[in-house]
Amino acid sequence: MPDKDELQAKRLQETIDALSARIDAMSEAVERMEGRLDVLYDECQRIGAAAQRGLLRQDAISKGLDRLEQSLQDKS
Repeated sequence: MPDKDELQAKRLQETIDALSARIDAMSEAVERMEGRLDVLYDECQRIGAAAQRGLLRQDAISKGLDRLEQSLQDKS
């Protein structure tokens, strides 16, 4: 029959093993979250670039309309 110290050592080792497993699981979860954050960051970059291109097009159209309006006024 194991003595008191052996039982304590066994329980301590079981506790350490359980904590190690939890840490491993948490580490894997963090890695998955980092992957998701990378995907979200890339998506935000794409959306931002598309929005910027849209604003530049809108600005170019606005300037073109202003020039057309000025040209029509000059001909009147």
